[in-house]
Amino acid sequence: MKRDLTTRDFWDQRNQSRSIRASGLRMLLGDAFEGTRAEVWERLLARTCSAPGNILELGCAPGRILKRLAEVAPQHHYHGLDMSAPGLEACRSLLQEAGIHAELYEGDVWTAELPRKFDVVVSAGLIEHFSDLRGIVLRHAYYARPGGWVVVTVPNWARPGINRLITVTLRPNTFETHNAEAMEPENLKSTFESAGLLDVEAGEAGGAWLTTVAASLTVKARLAQAFARAWNLGLVIVPPLRRLWGGLVWAIGRVPEEAER
Repeated sequence: MKRDLTTRDFWDQRNQSRSIRASGLRMLLGDAFEGTRAEVWERLLARTCSAPGNILELGCAPGRILKRLAEVAPQHHYHGLDMSAPGLEACRSLLQEAGIHAELYEGDVWTAELPRKFDVVVSAGLIEHFSDLRGIVLRHAYYARPGGWVVVTVPNWARPGINRLITVTLRPNTFETHNAEAMEPENLKSTFESAGLLDVEAGEAGGAWLTTVAASLTVKARLAQAFARAWNLGLVIVPPLRRLWGGLVWAIGRVPEEAER
């Protein structure tokens, strides 16, 4: 089985198109649940370290998560690692526009060596691109200091059935590059525990939003996109509907101190 479900070329091509959007209104506004995701990250970071610390994002391109983290928790120092040069350029441009300083490193998460260990290592929409979930969680822990934290979020495109149906109608190849097992909170919790992390918790949050991004606009895709947009508008009008399911799956765990190993 392939360990990586994507390639460097995949991300370079994706980030080259993202680079075009990075300075535009669409990139700045993000998707329909941008504000909800910011709230999720604010809550998760508050559970790690309140004192100023060093936070590393793995797979940081195109910079939206680093920007969001720096906005909700500006007391920290931010760092990012990504293997895509176009993605890092988009990240650097976005952060510069926002007046945010971050140290950025180009490299593969499996092999890159960085100049320090970090208080918190985070990723958003990264680990589901690997078949070896335990292995990629171990790499998160590798970059954290003893007693540091690992925090991940994953988009939930697998549950419930209507969510998965809309996703595969808009992007039929989604689950060729995404590991649906990462979209289950219990799977993430057990993966963190099997990687030796302590104080592990997992859950879902972020609201029952449907994706509206289509790989190609076939008739079926247009109908699915129209349904998803109407659904998301309904969530704006009737916020309690957002609790039907979580659009993000999250997990958090602590790297053992030396004495706990």
